[in-house]
Amino acid sequence: MAKFVSFFGRLLLALIFITSGLDKFSNFDAETGGPSGKYMAPKMDAFREAFAERTGIQFPLQKEQYPYIILASAFLEVVGSVLFVADSSVGALMLMVFLIGATPVMHNFWDVQDSTQISEMINFMKNLSIFGGLLAYTAARREAEAVAKYKED
Repeated sequence: MAKFVSFFGRLLLALIFITSGLDKFSNFDAETGGPSGKYMAPKMDAFREAFAERTGIQFPLQKEQYPYIILASAFLEVVGSVLFVADSSVGALMLMVFLIGATPVMHNFWDVQDSTQISEMINFMKNLSIFGGLLAYTAARREAEAVAKYKED
């Protein structure tokens, strides 16, 4: 029963990434990235501008490369989810890499000055919570593997 509950929990956690990644793939357009690219572009522009303003370093990414970010994101989401649901810590790590890149760009509530600031903050915190769950899964998985190895010896 515990294995089923664990599987079901991983599936539920992964659903948000699976649906998002499949949507990115199915609506992808090489020129703009599709709807996800059109939504991401102004946020990425704002991130690049804020990054340069705060650090004095130009973020080495051009607008023409944005569609590739959409493809990489979709790959991390879909493949990471499938591996995570299959109980692989590699999948959890792929999803964490996605969240590390996507969260500050897509949910930059600190730079938003309109009515969407609260919803961006909530989405930022949701992503942090998901990241925390994936981190806890990865740590528990390592601990379980260490215990299993200790019992073998």
